[in-house]
Amino acid sequence: MGIAVDGHGPYGRVGDAFPRLVESAGAVAVPVAVVADRSSKVWARAMLDVPRRGARLAIAVGDAIPADAAGAGPAPFQSALVEVR
Repeated sequence: MGIAVDGHGPYGRVGDAFPRLVESAGAVAVPVAVVADRSSKVWARAMLDVPRRGARLAIAVGDAIPADAAGAGPAPFQSALVEVR
């Protein structure tokens, strides 16, 4: 399942509820970042970059973060997100 950890903003910030979700689900979080070489900006509750037709995507996948890291709050998830970008 994919979840935008910065879904309600601010952009690029892991929300406080995300670590609790990971911990309660006993899940593993894997940071993923995607960027397009050509995109258009769209306003839909927040500014989004939508890839244009024929755009090339670059996808970066970081190291998995286990559920037991959630006790430290959003910090380990935030640093992993920054690292993968």
